Amino acid sequence: MEDGAFAKLLHLAIEKKANQEVVEELLKECKEAAKIKDAEGNTPLHLAITNEASQGAVELLLGLWPQAAQEMDNDKNLPLHLACEAQSAPEVIDALLKAHSVAAVTPSGKGVEPSTLLSSHDVFVSTLPGRIAAFTSEPAADSPQGHVWHAIVGIPQAAPDVRKAVAGCEGLARGCKVKGRSAYEAAHAKCRDAMNEVLRRLGRYE
Repeated sequence: MEDGAFAKLLHLAIEKKANQEVVEELLKECKEAAKIKDAEGNTPLHLAITNEASQGAVELLLGLWPQAAQEMDNDKNLPLHLACEAQSAPEVIDALLKAHSVAAVTPSGKGVEPSTLLSSHDVFVSTLPGRIAAFTSEPAADSPQGHVWHAIVGIPQAAPDVRKAVAGCEGLARGCKVKGRSAYEAAHAKCRDAMNEVLRRLGRYE
């Protein structure tokens, strides 16, 4: 079977939400299928994201062809843009950023920054305290870490209400699996402090 035929099968399997094992078997037969686009310019990675494929399937496609994270569809959208819009799991977004950090500072086909797209992703917003705490200082703007930093600190600014980020932080603290009020209060305080530091660096904290 030719690569194009395998690619069509792969695209169809992903669109029909086939499990990861099916996708893996198809790619074993033809690894090149991971690189072939459909008529709309979608790579299998684009399709995996828009069809809510598992994190494992996304990582499988990225592992076979990391450049897929850099490919745009016909609407000039990178896989990261689609993942932000679809509110994919934070782990999927992290995998895409690791493969192509420049995507964090690349507007979508509609000219929307990833930070703006992520500002309505409540689950991702709730992870901001831990993400900001991972940086001991502001990284160089043109470094991979700097690209990610740009997207992270842009989220509170992009949100209609900058306090939404703090609300997400508080929600994370409430969801902590901790025992006893003192442990809860400690987790809550740590979470609030980390989020307030984000806002302070943005010059938006009162």
